[in-house]
Amino acid sequence: MKGNRGIFIVFEGGEGSGKSTQAKLLYEELVSKGWPMFLTKEPGGDDGVCKDIRTVLLNPKYKGSMDPKTELMLFAADRAQHVGQVLEPEIKNGKLVICDRYEGSTFAYQCAARGFSIQAFEMLNQYATGGLKPNFIFWLDIDPEIGLKRNVEVSKRDRFEMEDVSFHKNVRVGYEEYFKNMEPRKYLKLDASRPIDELHKEIVLKVVYMIRSGLY
Repeated sequence: MKGNRGIFIVFEGGEGSGKSTQAKLLYEELVSKGWPMFLTKEPGGDDGVCKDIRTVLLNPKYKGSMDPKTELMLFAADRAQHVGQVLEPEIKNGKLVICDRYEGSTFAYQCAARGFSIQAFEMLNQYATGGLKPNFIFWLDIDPEIGLKRNVEVSKRDRFEMEDVSFHKNVRVGYEEYFKNMEPRKYLKLDASRPIDELHKEIVLKVVYMIRSGLY
């Protein structure tokens, strides 16, 4: 890690891709090695404002009644609070911050699947983040039908998971679009259908290499 500033690593992917599992496994592995770590998520990255916004955003009772504009702005509000009160302070404190979802999710879900313009996303996101970008992103890609089936099997059904398969296929296309013009050194696409342990080992090796090589 260069200077006193930490590193910001994000996990992105559709429903049932296992990104939350991989984010937690990476965190636990690096904590065991004695590295200064912080694990968080979006939406809901603090115990106050963000947590309350998450409750509203994911609540199944609002399926079909929440205006898409409201949804987009709630995500932006959550991110503004998260960046200002959690992410920036922890990164400035020299932590390796791991975040489950960030701006890529908004692009995929709200632009590609909900149909919002990229310009609207970029304007809101820039205002919310103040320009904070991840140092690196792990993109766990999976067939939406497989991912949704995984979540049903563990009784996981929030407002987004209740959307039909076509919505989630558009999300997957959205991720393709989001990463299309990104520098290859800034992200790694992984087949999320692979075994959990196999993915975990590859992710750990990548992070350790990046840090020891002084890339970030």
